[in-house]
Amino acid sequence: MNALKVLPYLLLFLLLLIGCDTKSPDLGKELYQQMKYNGFPFLVFGIICVSSYIYFLKQKRTQFNKRNKQVSWFTEKLFENSEKERKRIAADLHDGVTHELLALKSGLQDKPELKIQVDRIINEIRSVCRDLHPVLFKKVGLLLSLEQMTERMIHVHGLQLIIDSDYGESLPTGVELQIYRILQEALSNTIKYADALHARIEIKEHPNKLSVLIEDDGKGFNVEHQLQQGDAFGLHNILERSKVCGGEARITSSPKGTKINIQIPKTHG
Repeated sequence: MNALKVLPYLLLFLLLLIGCDTKSPDLGKELYQQMKYNGFPFLVFGIICVSSYIYFLKQKRTQFNKRNKQVSWFTEKLFENSEKERKRIAADLHDGVTHELLALKSGLQDKPELKIQVDRIINEIRSVCRDLHPVLFKKVGLLLSLEQMTERMIHVHGLQLIIDSDYGESLPTGVELQIYRILQEALSNTIKYADALHARIEIKEHPNKLSVLIEDDGKGFNVEHQLQQGDAFGLHNILERSKVCGGEARITSSPKGTKINIQIPKTHG
């Protein structure tokens, strides 16, 4: 209960404690006399106690909000640094390992079977690089990057995936990238754990927010139990990235499938 709402009840309690006869027909006069001669110090003391308690609560709330802002800032910087590291690793793989393999391939003209294997490895490395860092994300935006990612997942894993969107590229690139990572994580979890045959992504634009829905027809899981496990990094990743966007993610699951519903305000940043 709010401390301000408690104050009238506490004052009444203090008045009753000072020994008034509540059955008196002249209760107002008696209360005044009792307060004047006996109860006024108690009343002042009660007001001081309640005021101190309210001040304490406000200070705790201020500290809590400040701590939350610090945690949010730290989490946002952590994701920013993670993107930079992803970009660096992708560049190292592409510019280093891939080029070395291409050089190796050029020396295998008389060994077609080895050339095929090298081509397969190069393609896999390029796919990993795209997952680590979508190079053209800033240019092509969220939807096209998402379509490219889902096409690879459909081709490799056979998941039947539908995208339903009316998104008009209205959010900053940084927020779009967080949404992309959320969808990437959610689909990765679907492929790894859900045994799903079908999945659907819905991105709907509203006047003040963007709603994102990811659902599948997999076997589902106990959300609360899984979030308490030490290996639930993917789920926590989805929740934290949603917070970084200024939004909120809600994960529900049943034996018939899993739904992740995300609401992101357009006013973020």
